[in-house]
Amino acid sequence: MKRGVWVCATYPLALLYGAVAAWRRRFLKPDATGNPIPVLVVGNLTVGGAGKTPLTIWCSETLLADGFSIAVLASGYGGRLGAGPALVPPEGPAHLYGDEAVLLARRLGCPVIAGRDRAAALAMASTLGVRLAVSDDGLQHPRWRPDGVLVACYGPQPFGNGLLLPAGPLREPLARLDAADAVLAGGEGNGVFSQHTPVFHFTIHAEPWACPLGGGPPVPLQVWRGQVVHAIAGMHEPHRFFADLRAFGLEVQEHPFADHHAYGAADLDAMTDGVVLCTAKDAVKLRAYADERYHEVSARVEMDPAASEFLLALAGRLLDGAV
Repeated sequence: MKRGVWVCATYPLALLYGAVAAWRRRFLKPDATGNPIPVLVVGNLTVGGAGKTPLTIWCSETLLADGFSIAVLASGYGGRLGAGPALVPPEGPAHLYGDEAVLLARRLGCPVIAGRDRAAALAMASTLGVRLAVSDDGLQHPRWRPDGVLVACYGPQPFGNGLLLPAGPLREPLARLDAADAVLAGGEGNGVFSQHTPVFHFTIHAEPWACPLGGGPPVPLQVWRGQVVHAIAGMHEPHRFFADLRAFGLEVQEHPFADHHAYGAADLDAMTDGVVLCTAKDAVKLRAYADERYHEVSARVEMDPAASEFLLALAGRLLDGAV
């Protein structure tokens, strides 16, 4: 079906979606008492991956390095917690806490709290003695009001055709950008952004080394240059991971899976020999099956240097406003 026909056919549903979303924002009010501690949300307006979790890691590491006392909130998507909340141990099982929550707990030296009920997770964070929370996603949660908002987007057309679901990729109207503190724009896109909102550009690339899932020193990817390796990526756009590995000269045997895929032994039957490389999010689920061939390749965010200064100033303002 041609895209134009699809848009025309689904546009009435997009109008209905927008009306329901507006009703939720108007009538599902946050707690009138306000947030117990300030919360900074790293969210997006579209369905699909926009780099929210790597950006949450970047934000958290930047704040921690400057001495901020923070906790990180995650949805626990793919886990069994439900509303939660629960404090995530770094070695916690992904099938319980969710893959992204466990990844955050392993990567960051601060409390990570998982659960769909973001307000309850924020309340738990406030009992831990931290002064600020960073939320991985949660922009569309109707029962709380973020104190700060960073909108993530990625790609050459970060907002697609600019229409709401299902006629387009948007979960909220583009006017939501006007209320954001900043936009974090990834990739080579030159999207149409709000004239009143700062925009900082970033890229996400694979680190030049791989860490054995069973422990041990990192291995430079160049070691396998010219060799065939298995590559596992359970993410929204797995081709990004495969392309990064090829940039290091590796011959990649691709094994793409759906985002948040729950791996089983049968998924790995085709990888009987050779090195196996996986993303950090997949690594937290593959350790149960891994032998010495399995290695994790983490992602790194290369951010506009001005963004760090902006983030620290924003966090300072949020804390000043909470006094």
